[in-house]
Amino acid sequence: MLKDIWQRLFGSAVQPVESETTPTQRKPLPPLEDADYQMLFAQLLEGVSRRGWDGERVLKFLSELGERGSYEQWAAWLRRYGDRFMASPAPNPELARGLLKLGQTGCGELGDVAYEMGSELLQREIKQPAPPPDTAEGWWEQGNQQLGAGDVSGAIASYEQALQRDPEFVAAWLNRGAALFYSQEYEGAIASFDAALKLQPHNANTWFNRGLAHSALERHSEELDSYEKALQINPEFSQAWHNRGVALARLERYEEALNCYQQALQLQPDLPRGWHNRGEALRALGRYEEALLCYDQAVETEPSEAETWLYRGVALRNLHRHSEALASLDQALAVEPADFQAWVNRGLVLASLARLKEAIASFDLALLIEPDSAEALAHREEVIRRLPDEAELLEEEEPGLED
Repeated sequence: MLKDIWQRLFGSAVQPVESETTPTQRKPLPPLEDADYQMLFAQLLEGVSRRGWDGERVLKFLSELGERGSYEQWAAWLRRYGDRFMASPAPNPELARGLLKLGQTGCGELGDVAYEMGSELLQREIKQPAPPPDTAEGWWEQGNQQLGAGDVSGAIASYEQALQRDPEFVAAWLNRGAALFYSQEYEGAIASFDAALKLQPHNANTWFNRGLAHSALERHSEELDSYEKALQINPEFSQAWHNRGVALARLERYEEALNCYQQALQLQPDLPRGWHNRGEALRALGRYEEALLCYDQAVETEPSEAETWLYRGVALRNLHRHSEALASLDQALAVEPADFQAWVNRGLVLASLARLKEAIASFDLALLIEPDSAEALAHREEVIRRLPDEAELLEEEEPGLED
């Protein structure tokens, strides 16, 4: 079968020996059929697409077909055959790229036709922008997609389009508020949450989000009011209990904050930052042993939280457990080497252990992070005053040379 195909394409593989006196009578090659063209064209596209054929190699390939390899003849076939796959709406990126590469080899009319068809096929791969939505729900959904893709400003614009069509679309107000919050436009976020609450006042999540926006603006009274409203609607809202505790702690109302943290942790024992912040309130009240238990629970839940290791070390220092404090501070610095407070507290702990040179080195590292820190400078000078006088120090470190 292969022999038959070869002979149909290129003629007989073995030519009879001609007599010197007999004139040559070459049998004309049969014309190519569509199946032949398709098979050869597939080889041609594979050559230019995968083997890097240039114009010279394409010419060699076609010249081996003799009179059936002219550019014009192949261009005519490609126009005729191309109507079939050009009529199909199905995308065909591989064919498009192959045609474009063939068109770039400079193979005359065949290349022109191939490039034209490849360009048209490639255009089908380029998605045309979808028409704008014509309903509030459509604009809201577009905004959600934009927000998910990180296009926050586009999302805000889409939510506003939705609200122009339906000013009572609560979900659009909520998502607009969320997008404005992400953009740090907190006043606008609060206005959106307030608009949603006028329409749907019993939504605990909206009150909670409103509290977050007020927190970002350090309006702790308004923040507290929002969390309290959320908890009136949903008393089992653990994150609202926790955030209410944070707001109370910022107002130095530590006993009330402790109650909130306790409520939050009863509802959700693995609440992120819950144990840490409860420990902070206890430490602020001077209840270091209880604070230490909270920090231990926190690092068990979140072992890579540098701040917890830092304040665990501070609590241990206040309990005069200096070796344990040093280990905790070292753990904080292993997580966050540029923690100024960790270096300062490490210096204080080392000074308490009478490791004065190491303490000074810690204060020096703190000053590399915050060169103008009066706190670190004062601690450093205090430790230096505790060192042996300079003459003794030089005598210990640099013994005199023999005469």
